[in-house]
Amino acid sequence: MKSLSIKHLIMVPILPTILILAGVILFMMTYWPSGVTIDGDNNICLNVVLGKGHKIPADEINITEVPDGLLSHLIRTNGLSLGKINYGKFKNTKSGQKMFLYLTGKEDKVCFEHDGVLYVVDDWMTDNR
Repeated sequence: MKSLSIKHLIMVPILPTILILAGVILFMMTYWPSGVTIDGDNNICLNVVLGKGHKIPADEINITEVPDGLLSHLIRTNGLSLGKINYGKFKNTKSGQKMFLYLTGKEDKVCFEHDGVLYVVDDWMTDNR
């Protein structure tokens, strides 16, 4: 019976760890915001680094003020939340308000409604139009 060398003993746990980290990074990139644009069909596009973002017809939205306390007491129900980056579906636990957040840490936020969903966006009309 052959004995395992030190090289094999080190490589066995490292390879799965590298594969898991690569999977986590790819998963995060599918939710990582990359800017808000308007396409040729007049759709607001909430873009992500990998994959499809959200497309919302601009003529079907109602822009509103960001209500006080809306972004406190949030829980994420689907998406990514890392520091100031919030992308996906969230819920305010006090008011029960369900919303879609596209927050990158910028100060100016815009709220709008489409199909009964409240969207909160802070990367509004970036330079990558």
